[in-house]
Amino acid sequence: MKMILSSIALLSFIVVFAKNNLHKEPKPDLIIKATQFRLVAADKKIYFKAEIFNIGDAPCTINGVFTVQTYLSTDDNIGNDAPSAGRFVSEIFTLQAGSSKMLNDEYYISYNTNTILQTNPYCIIEIRHPLPDLESIYDNNKSIYKHGFPRKKGEGVSNQPGDIPTQQANRFIDLHFSINNIVSQIKTDEATGKQTKEYTYTATIKNIGTYDAVLDLERPVSFQYRAVPSCQDTSGNNAAARPVNQHVAYTIRPGKSLVLTDRKANKPLGATTAIFIELLYAGEDKNRYNNIACIPD
Repeated sequence: MKMILSSIALLSFIVVFAKNNLHKEPKPDLIIKATQFRLVAADKKIYFKAEIFNIGDAPCTINGVFTVQTYLSTDDNIGNDAPSAGRFVSEIFTLQAGSSKMLNDEYYISYNTNTILQTNPYCIIEIRHPLPDLESIYDNNKSIYKHGFPRKKGEGVSNQPGDIPTQQANRFIDLHFSINNIVSQIKTDEATGKQTKEYTYTATIKNIGTYDAVLDLERPVSFQYRAVPSCQDTSGNNAAARPVNQHVAYTIRPGKSLVLTDRKANKPLGATTAIFIELLYAGEDKNRYNNIACIPD
């Protein structure tokens, strides 16, 4: 009889547990990431850009009650740290599950003296909301960084701070270059009558590394073209052509791509050579063997 009662009690517990979990309400789960740190000594502030991610199972509307709160810390532990600044998120938007948004405003960490920065080399960024029971998890609303300021005499810019939770991992940029949508046509020069074969293609630059790749005037990408006997033989001459809109700065985040349409490559009509294309990136790039493509004859 005791065994039967125990079995019934266990079955009742399983049914209640399953029922509670089956009807568990999907909720958002917000985390925050800080990038683009810069120190302005005259303001006694470290400015940064903030990006909010929703890694939960439901959308979340970010409105005027959300705050980006900052703290200074003596160590790389999130704990009882000293608040250094905070301001409301001025934008209103809905963050779908699995999506993220870089906030328009620049946020900051305030300090009184350079000694405070030296004794508190870490900063904590928090996304705060006063309403309870909004998120599925609140423990991950803070992220911690080594701000790296000051470097010399309280001034200067250090290397971009790393995220403490991923600092043990090897952080690198690894671009992968590929082409598709290749279309060819015969072009005739009206003045000389000379004919060439023009290829139009779409170029995709994907960051398969673990760190942001920035493309700008100081760290541009260019395409180097070579007329080669075949895609297996890469000997030959070359010429470079940069993408359009080079005055625009692009940030390719890990796992994301930059797509450049209507790229052009030419060769003399009747030539049996292939066109070898290599992506050249002026910034750091771990594996340049990914940065090649070829248009066969």
